[in-house]
Amino acid sequence: MSFTRRQFIQRGAAVAVAPAVLAAAGKTASSHANPPAIAITPAQWSLIEALAEAIVPGSRSAGLIAFLQRQLANPPEQALLMVRYLGLPVTPIAFYQGLAEQLSAAQDGSATVDAYALQAQMATDSVANWQGLPASLYHFVLRSDGCDVVYGTPAGSKLLGLDYLAHIAPPEVL
Repeated sequence: MSFTRRQFIQRGAAVAVAPAVLAAAGKTASSHANPPAIAITPAQWSLIEALAEAIVPGSRSAGLIAFLQRQLANPPEQALLMVRYLGLPVTPIAFYQGLAEQLSAAQDGSATVDAYALQAQMATDSVANWQGLPASLYHFVLRSDGCDVVYGTPAGSKLLGLDYLAHIAPPEVL
């Protein structure tokens, strides 16, 4: 069997590139097959939900927690969350796990937390014994993600009395 020079170069290039393509395909497949674990308890999700509702009224009924859980199940580079766009050296999962830990600590053993008072303290970085990233950063990111879910849809735009003018219409469920 004889090859032309062109066929020889094409097949040689395919052989040279194949390992890189297969490795990339394997990483993609494995990252989807084994998403990172989200170590946030149902009680912590409830705290995040109460805080989000205090910051962005309507976020509970708009499904913010379900949205966060779906986005955190994605690879970090695909999550449609504000923390990704800020360029922080933390993954979205680590960010929200940090928030969950801080809210659990702020609860300080009591059965409930005053989400309205807590969100006001977070906005001014005046939460007692807060550790790690600034409370105001968590407040900003949660507010941004909450606003996306509540107002970033045709129905949300109507709540504001605005026409929905998306360049590209989003899918119904993200």
